[in-house]
Order: sequence, then structure tokens, then C-alpha cells
Amino acid sequence: MAVDVDHEPTELRRFIAVAEERSFRRAAARLGMAQPPLSRSIAQLEARLRTRLLHRTTRQVSLTPAGVVLLEQARHVLDAVAAAARRTARAGLPRAHLAVALKPGNGGRLLRRLVEHHERSGSQVRVEVLVSGWGEQTAMLADGRADVAFLRGPITTPGIDAEPLFTEPRCVALAATHPLAGRRVLHREDLARDPVPVWPAASPELAAYRAAVDRSDDAARGPVVHDASQLLEAVALGQGIAFVPASSATLYARHDVKYVRMAGISASTLYVAWADTCRSRDVAHFVRLAVEVASSLGGNAAELA
Repeated sequence: MAVDVDHEPTELRRFIAVAEERSFRRAAARLGMAQPPLSRSIAQLEARLRTRLLHRTTRQVSLTPAGVVLLEQARHVLDAVAAAARRTARAGLPRAHLAVALKPGNGGRLLRRLVEHHERSGSQVRVEVLVSGWGEQTAMLADGRADVAFLRGPITTPGIDAEPLFTEPRCVALAATHPLAGRRVLHREDLARDPVPVWPAASPELAAYRAAVDRSDDAARGPVVHDASQLLEAVALGQGIAFVPASSATLYARHDVKYVRMAGISASTLYVAWADTCRSRDVAHFVRLAVEVASSLGGNAAELA
């Protein structure tokens, strides 16, 4: 049976607010509107879809299986709408424009070399570097804030294509007072009881990778962190350990943190990534150039990170 679904952004934003807040009252406050019209809007959406999206009680609101699906799809729709608007605006600029998202420590040296090559090639495309926080790059690709991003793998977000640029070993960051901080090489079993800081919203695969274990549940959970400075502060205070790219020992050197080589854990790979729906020749050219420049430098992390 065909269902006429209205993907009007305002209506989807209202549904997302209710789904995330688990409350019509809080959602209405978040949206800056009265609760009755919000309730009517959700009821009309359910009527049109001919399915219930929310379980309502006097105390809480929860998602039905159909609501879970719509929440995921609605986020994609709104990202696509935002991306279309932002990419259209960039296309309308007097000079072609390429936005590149980068987290500090994720290919900054390589990007500087890339921009130099790009400018020497005589390209009329202006490269704008957007410095992002930890884990923000994929969202920036999805919603159109960025055309290209430098990402550390593994990449688990749907809708992203990527090419590897270089790979380097991972080491462990330990408090300088940690009993094993003086060792030259460690194995994962040496640190089995040490907690690993938790990154919010990380997929199970990414959480397992960051903890250097097969499953995320196999690692002792440490404090929640949101960026590199919080991560290293937690390590320095002895609240946990962190498995990081070997180049971090130079990029994030500090007296109260020691970096020790690890044996037997997976490496860290830097990728150049873009939205899989992108058909831009400028993006394709930039990706090819990134791969060529990284290759010409022999994948030397000290020259690329």
C-alpha cells in the first residue's frame, strides 16, 4: 500500500525534537512553540503514515519501532536539505570554493602541503579549512558544511566514501606515574585492568577500536571525554589510558603523560573522505591530489600528521 509521506522539514524537526526529548513539553520549549500545535502536528504525521510513531503515557514518551526508523531517516533528510542549501550557496560564489574539515592532529601537515600544491597548479578553486572538534567531521560532510574531511579510521558512518592516505602504529598514553610508564613496549593484556575513557555516541565498532579490544564491552570504562585535551587530562590524572596514533607523542607531548609503544594492536589510518552522493569534479581532483602527495612523502606520519 503506497503512503503519501510529506517530508516537509519543519514537521520532521518537530518529530525529532519530541523523539529526542521524550517529552512534548520539553520539545515544545526547545522549538519555541506551544504544546497543543506540536501534539497536533505529530498526530497528523501519524495519521498520514497510518502508523503510530510514539507511545504516550502521562509521564513519558517513547518511540515505537516505526518511530525509531523515522527518527533515523528524518535526520538523514534534514542533513540532506541542509547540505543541498550549503553546497548550492558555495556553488554560487564568484570563485569556486572547497570546504575541508580537519581535526588538529589529523593530517594538518599534509593539508598544508596539499594547499601549496593546489595553489601552484593554478586552480581557481579556493580551499577553506574548517577546524573541527573530535568526531565532528562526518556530521560536517553529511550536512554540507564540508566537502572533504580528513578522518582517522575505522570509518563506520554510512554515506561516507574514503581513500586511505597513510597508516602509522598506535601507542598507549599513560600517566607519568603509571607503574608501566617506564616500559619500552607493552601488550594489551598488560593493561587489561586499566579503564579506557568513553567517547559519547561512538559506534560499538569505533569504541572497540579506541579501546584496542575485540568488543567494546571487553574494556573497563573510564570517564566520558569529548576532545583530545579532556582525554589527555583524564590520562594524566590516572583515570584511564588511551590508545592513540604514534605521532601523538610529538603532537601532544606533556610532562605528565608518557607514550609507550604497543605490540599486537591495530594501526591508525588517516583517510580523505567525502559524501558518497558527491559528484563534484573539484572534490575528485582534491582527493586525487591528497593521495598523490601522501604517496610522494612515503606515508611518513611525521611529515603528514
